[in-house]
Amino acid sequence: AFEISVDVDGKEAPKVQLTKDAPLNIVQPLNDINVLMGQSGTFSFVCDAFPAPKVTWFMNDNELKNSTKHKIEAKQNVYILTVNKCENTDIGTYRAVIDNGIDKGEQTAKLNVGTKPTVVGKPTDAQVQIGQPARLQVQFAGQPLPDITWSRADGQPLGENVKIANDENGLAVLVFDSTILSDKGSYVAKATNIVGSVEQKINLDVREIKPTIIRDLEAAINATKGEPMTLTIEATGNP
Repeated sequence: AFEISVDVDGKEAPKVQLTKDAPLNIVQPLNDINVLMGQSGTFSFVCDAFPAPKVTWFMNDNELKNSTKHKIEAKQNVYILTVNKCENTDIGTYRAVIDNGIDKGEQTAKLNVGTKPTVVGKPTDAQVQIGQPARLQVQFAGQPLPDITWSRADGQPLGENVKIANDENGLAVLVFDSTILSDKGSYVAKATNIVGSVEQKINLDVREIKPTIIRDLEAAINATKGEPMTLTIEATGNP
């Protein structure tokens, strides 16, 4: 829009504002949002157009109206939908239909609702003798169920004898087929989903097997002066 004035007989005529229709210009699109259960989620997009468009909001193709659940706003060229106290029934696809009389368009995005991952119960540290198998496990909960990763607390890589055996129900499992001394240490299971993450440390103690003499020296040993002599003893242990 712009203004012009015309000088008539030395007098300035009233200013006249000229406007030009403009098609929809989506400056900032609608984006997916992830919301904590019980919190509010806000969709927004920015649209430049003249005349200002009418925006109609839908959730899974059902038209939304202003209510205690849904707050619909337009602030200059920013169009906003707030979903209050989100719960599972609010999960879905939201659509904004935009119409300013000369152009039409729409924006779509998804709303996901979740709870942060938590540790269920108290994980138990493991203690084994060297060479024995070992198993570390942590049960996680969360919505959606979290993705789980394992690492050593000291930053070293997991050993080649270690297998990750997590299941699809939030159980994090680390399996050692045959433990070695270097397996001893603290391990960290980390659970992550769309709304947060949590870590749990769990310890593995690998104990050495004390030596045990299974064949001792003979009670009586005969030796010849100046001649070499062999003494034999046999023991077990690890290492």
